[in-house]
Amino acid sequence: MDSGYEIRSMILASLPYPPLPVEVMTVEPDSGMLATESVTTSHALLAQCLQIAAARGDDKVNEERKLRQVDVFRRFLHAMAVEGFEMSGGELYGLYSDYTRQHLETYFHDGQRFELAFKPLSYIAKGDACHTRMCEFMAAQSILFKDPVPLKASHYHGKTYACMLELARDRIGHTMTEEEREETDRREATESAD
Repeated sequence: MDSGYEIRSMILASLPYPPLPVEVMTVEPDSGMLATESVTTSHALLAQCLQIAAARGDDKVNEERKLRQVDVFRRFLHAMAVEGFEMSGGELYGLYSDYTRQHLETYFHDGQRFELAFKPLSYIAKGDACHTRMCEFMAAQSILFKDPVPLKASHYHGKTYACMLELARDRIGHTMTEEEREETDRREATESAD
């Protein structure tokens, strides 16, 4: 096992963005057309991005990326506070997809090409790879956020992916810090004034 696996796993578990099914796209050199390379989860892509960023070892590039990620995270919390807590699983899927894409984009800079397409929510079936990763994500967050009785992945196996999105969203509401709540309130007041 590679030495960074545990660190990447902890980082992924701490993200507010759950694993989503994505098609990684490549550009065909001759035609310029997009071609599907593979279907994977957003967390698998993020793990690869983390591994590459760590291997690069460029402190300046990594600091700039982290600043972009903080900005995405703050905008995500604002969107969640303004509209996300009123959304159903299907609507949440769109919100999570948008901010997961923005988070992934922080790893690409200087005009690097980044193409992916999120599969529709209906693509995910109980027991498939993405549903299983979501169950594992929810269980990891149960430990991370110190639920009184941590729940195992098997607890989530019978739940739909949309239901787990709502549970993940509700956890965000309970774990926002006072500073994050104040920042969200400030942004909302500023946008209302405009």
